[in-house]
Amino acid sequence: MGIHITTNRKSTLRERITKTQLGMNRLFYDKDNYEWEQSIIQSHYPQKSENREITTEQRQPVHDENSHFRTCTEYFFDNEPLVS
Repeated sequence: MGIHITTNRKSTLRERITKTQLGMNRLFYDKDNYEWEQSIIQSHYPQKSENREITTEQRQPVHDENSHFRTCTEYFFDNEPLVS
């Protein structure tokens, strides 16, 4: 016995982020869910320091206390059933 989740394993991180951005435009959520809202707002990519030159694009968001809410939201929109 346990929880089994089937996800869309073909999607890349960029595809999940794009689906999430599009989905957030039509999302209605409980404004009392402060933790989720703040996690989404505070999610970000690494910042480039003024003294350092970055030679590669930063493709991965920062993994911190916001990551789990953000990733959960990404997978929700990536696996959301298509409505016809």
